[in-house]
Amino acid sequence: MEVRGDGRVGQGAGPLADLRALAAAYRGWAVAHRHLYAVLFGGAQRFDPSGEVGSGDPVRPLLAGIDRAVEGSVLAGEPTLIALSLWVTLHGLVSLELAGALDSATLDRAFGSTIDATLRGWAPASAGGPPLA
Repeated sequence: MEVRGDGRVGQGAGPLADLRALAAAYRGWAVAHRHLYAVLFGGAQRFDPSGEVGSGDPVRPLLAGIDRAVEGSVLAGEPTLIALSLWVTLHGLVSLELAGALDSATLDRAFGSTIDATLRGWAPASAGGPPLA
């Protein structure tokens, strides 16, 4: 995926690279728009993975990237559950950074490895991922 000037992310080198780019774009937008991020995500959040996702839904690019990864046998599992685990990880990292609990240098070092670890948890067992229940 490539991050465009308008903040949108397009397909790129492969499903996992695309998901990493989407995670980086989410973080970049949040840091650049701290106050708007706080308005959007401040307080308790509700996420209903069983709901229908429309074409204009903000979670659509994440689910589309996960769908490509599952279809390509790069990830295995229910796409909405994969999306939930990735979003929770990403949102947690970004929220800690914006709250000042983690400085940017520390988060820079931990960000990629944490996102990769979350994605690795959804790797098919044949690719060395954990066995799926």
